[in-house]
Parts: sequence; structure tokens; C-alpha cells
Amino acid sequence: MADSLEVEIRPASHADLPGMEWEGKYRHFRRLYRAAYQDACDGRKMILLAERAGRIVGQLIVQFGTDLACLENTGLTGYLYSLRVREGHRGQGVGSQLIGTAEEALRERSYRQAAIAAAKDNLRARRLYERLGYSVVGEDPGLWSYLDDRGKARSVSEPAFILTKLL
Repeated sequence: MADSLEVEIRPASHADLPGMEWEGKYRHFRRLYRAAYQDACDGRKMILLAERAGRIVGQLIVQFGTDLACLENTGLTGYLYSLRVREGHRGQGVGSQLIGTAEEALRERSYRQAAIAAAKDNLRARRLYERLGYSVVGEDPGLWSYLDDRGKARSVSEPAFILTKLL
């Protein structure tokens, strides 16, 4: 019998998309998840899931390449984003495992650097990234918009620090 704390990190399948909405909490990102999944099918991204006892407890999207203004666009930097770990599973290494798996995927594709954003008000995330070897290299205004699951335009303002790590 598997340990109940054991976490499996794996790529997302189409069947996982509803589960990524976490019982409706992130339903408004439905279109974004579907677009990211299509990009994953086309080889531009990878969606990683952390699963424990058959339930998605964490997720991370890996973009192969980045267009962040504060980073030189060399084509050798992968961007990690949308890292989430469910409450009750935080502080147990799930985020670290997701990031480690993402970094390995980037190395396998000859990327030399990983970048990740930490919202300026999310000190816990920034501390995790720094503990994993990332360093702040810039800032991003965090202004973006998307269409929610009902087709309504939404705008987001989430100023962030950009951190990088050499792979």
C-alpha cells in the first residue's frame, strides 16, 4: 500500500482539465487551462500535476521560452508559472517536487535557465524559490487580462518579483 503522503508528479491529460479547477475555485481560468493544454499538445508548454491518493493537490505550467521584459530573450530560459498547492498540502514538499520536475524537463530540452514570478505580497512563495536556488533579477508589473469561463474579460494586477536559476 502506498504511503498516503506520497505524491506523484505527472503531465496533465485532457481528462485532468476539470480537476485543475479545484471544485470550481479556479473555474474562471477554464479557458486559460484549455489554451495551456493545447500549447502542451503542440510542444510549447507542459502542465505538471501533483497527485496524492487520486486527487490533484498541486499544479505548475512550464512555458518553453519566455517573453518577460526583464529577461534577455535568448531562447534558453523556461518560464514556470501558475504554481498552486492546495491548502492542507502546503509545506510538505509538493511545490518543491513540481519545480524540480519542471527544471529537469527544461534541462532535458537544453534550457540553461528557469524563471518564475513571485507576487510581491507572497513572501512564502519567494522564500521557497530562494531556498531552491532562485534569485531576484527584476520586477514585472503583473498586468494581464483573460476571458473567464463565461467569456467575460477580466483584468489582473499582480506586481511580482522575477526570479531565475541557472540549470
